[in-house]
Amino acid sequence: VSLLNDSPDTIKVALRLDSQCKSLAVYHKDGDAWTVQHAGHAYAEKAIPGSFYESLYLILPPGNNIIYLNHETPLGRFTLFNLDFVFPDELNDDKIVMIESISSFIFVMVAFLFIIIFQLGYVAVQWYYHRRPEYLDYLSYLFLIGLYFFLRYAMIFRVDFVLYHFSDFIPALNDVLLILPYLYYLRFSRHFMNMKEHFPDKDRQIRMVEKWIAIAVVILAIVL
Repeated sequence: VSLLNDSPDTIKVALRLDSQCKSLAVYHKDGDAWTVQHAGHAYAEKAIPGSFYESLYLILPPGNNIIYLNHETPLGRFTLFNLDFVFPDELNDDKIVMIESISSFIFVMVAFLFIIIFQLGYVAVQWYYHRRPEYLDYLSYLFLIGLYFFLRYAMIFRVDFVLYHFSDFIPALNDVLLILPYLYYLRFSRHFMNMKEHFPDKDRQIRMVEKWIAIAVVILAIVL
């Protein structure tokens, strides 16, 4: 990308990415030499907090500036095209505009997470008084479902704390949390219906499925 700074002073601009990325390398060409302006995920020390987009600051000296960007994802690396360069002041209202445009969706998300939290509390109380194993299985199932959607919402709303500290793990967690809840729901079903005593054949079959799910989760966690 070639950017012309026709002023006599060094200026600061914001690189704004309309996508989620695992890491981003930004190189600036000065004559024949390339220097690194940024390396790491977009929420590193030069990232802009509070912005809806994944954004970071770049410093442009006077004259023509050649910028090379490399975007890394869990599936490999490619050059980014869905980006733009704006002045920092233009980023201030990004998140406000986004929230206003999907306000009804936000209500649904908050209501859903509230239901999950209420169920977690209710089931935890039931387990405390009855100490039955199916309550723990169902608690684990609800917690993992809630964690999956919380991380999805954090990515949508660019929750800076989550993305700054956990952005490298979110792609792997996303896939693991799509599968792992089924393991605990199957365990809950077996214990709740006492299948080991009433349906021993079905119980063995479901246990085998649980083992395959556990193996798949381990493989996903290692590969991703």
